[in-house]
Amino acid sequence: MKKITSMLLCAATVLSLASCNKAEVKGDAFDCIVKTSEVTENSVKVSVEVNDAAAEYSLWVVEESAYKETVPETAKKLKGSAAETFEGLNADTEYYAVVYESTLGFTKKSFVTAKPSKEYKCLEGSDYIIIAMDETTSKKIESKIKYTMPSDGTYGEDGKSTGTLFFDWWNANGTEAGTCSGPNFFGVVDGWFSFAKTADGWFGYAFRLGEGNTDEEKAESAKRREILKGITADYTLHLAMKATCAGEYSLGMLDGAAVIIGDETAAYGFKRDGDWHEIEIPMSAFMAGEKYNAETGVNVLYWTQGANGYPTTLDVDAIFWYKK
Repeated sequence: MKKITSMLLCAATVLSLASCNKAEVKGDAFDCIVKTSEVTENSVKVSVEVNDAAAEYSLWVVEESAYKETVPETAKKLKGSAAETFEGLNADTEYYAVVYESTLGFTKKSFVTAKPSKEYKCLEGSDYIIIAMDETTSKKIESKIKYTMPSDGTYGEDGKSTGTLFFDWWNANGTEAGTCSGPNFFGVVDGWFSFAKTADGWFGYAFRLGEGNTDEEKAESAKRREILKGITADYTLHLAMKATCAGEYSLGMLDGAAVIIGDETAAYGFKRDGDWHEIEIPMSAFMAGEKYNAETGVNVLYWTQGANGYPTTLDVDAIFWYKK
């Protein structure tokens, strides 16, 4: 098991350890509580609560086997109550979260078991074509990635795009960026695509393939077009979504047939409980009918509201095509 040990060190004498979260020391004690939260296989959030807003101290995380009573150069220098997220941890490993104050006492240890590595079947395939995947996860499958197609462009007021793939939204009035907080679908503390509706009415969000303005951008756009044309019926579209709102999402690809994303009872859907849920759609679902157009379609992926209610948020992560 992996555990994070909260431990506060200093040069003063300890009087007593009164509880699992707090220690008492003689004299002008550095009175603090250390907490760990949002523990994943490679990150942890450490919070330090102090009574003295002017108190200065150092905070860091270290493997138990490598612990030394010295302050590393990478330690966070903090003042007053604060919280920091530490990344780059190893899965299934024991750690200390260490707080050091130069003259006063130390708190009691707090042990937290980190989540073990989770197995994701969606990472066991091949020929990955990625729009959205965090760097930590993509490194795990880098030998199987065929192409990464980031959202690296913008849409100008003149109607022309810069870059070759950009995230655009229609009916922008009443639409704003959402808030990314906590781990993403793969358990990594990182961002994702998040939008929220602030007014009634329809909405639309799309990854659009632009032509680009410079010769380099145009060449990259042409390359991406060829990649899209190579997404055949034996591919699967993977994405993760979360929400608490009701309503249906309509998801389309390259002007093809729309797929309705409903609740957990639908053929393609997810439970509206605020947690991440995986959705996998075979490419054959988009290729049904005659409208699917990999040759000239510019809306690579696009979301609108379905016929049954208007969702008020869109949080989507882990967007890629792959062969199972």
